[in-house]
Amino acid sequence: VLPRLRLLRVWRRGWALRVPLRVRAWMTAAAAAAAADQRLLRLAKANHMNTDVRRLVFCTVMAAEDYMDAFERVLQLDLKGKADREIVHVLLQCAAKESTFNPFYAHLLLKLCTFSYNHVFTTRFAFWDRFRMAPDQTPQQLSNLARTLAVLIREGALSPSLLKVVDFVRMHPAMLFFMQALFSALARVKRAALVRIFQRIAPTPEQYAALGEKERQQAGEFSQLRHGLLLFLADGAAELRRDPALDRKLSVVERVLKATPDAV
Repeated sequence: VLPRLRLLRVWRRGWALRVPLRVRAWMTAAAAAAAADQRLLRLAKANHMNTDVRRLVFCTVMAAEDYMDAFERVLQLDLKGKADREIVHVLLQCAAKESTFNPFYAHLLLKLCTFSYNHVFTTRFAFWDRFRMAPDQTPQQLSNLARTLAVLIREGALSPSLLKVVDFVRMHPAMLFFMQALFSALARVKRAALVRIFQRIAPTPEQYAALGEKERQQAGEFSQLRHGLLLFLADGAAELRRDPALDRKLSVVERVLKATPDAV
């Protein structure tokens, strides 16, 4: 609370501003904060945040100290419905625009997906939108998004089933680049983790036998995705497989995908 002032002379030519030092410090900080807000708003405009909600989310995230601080600030916005779904779109747009991959956005998305299934649902659809936009994105943008998705899949927030919308037969070169970047990132995890990731769409015969009818039906629906991924690993990932370490990891994925009944 500002202390009561006995005298505050308005600044004019040749006058002194007689204000206690503590108040002047507060006014300087307030002015700096206002200037920072204006810079963030200009940055939001430059990044095509073309609605009030998107600008609000952008400025909130950019003002945070780290992803946990950003998570808490975003929750405090208390956005509902369609406005709440804008959070994910803003984060993916920011992630794509970075000059290099920034894990900040991936970890913030992971925290949001862990907090609410609504964010999982929105993130899945947001990536599908990005898949359709792949031809219009730069290699750096595609790489950033692929590595962001790799974090979410690796940590279990999203399933590889998200890739079911990809056309593996007539894949656009931009989408092929995205898939290569995604699998290059996923292949960095340990073998056991890689097996767990792809068993979500390719259960072992033992796991398959233990499934209920509904789960078996769902596993069957992933058959086309498994075939598509095997096609990609055989042809589209040829460049990646020149690296012996990556080749070994991708061979693990192939074995997992082939182990499910009716997968081949």
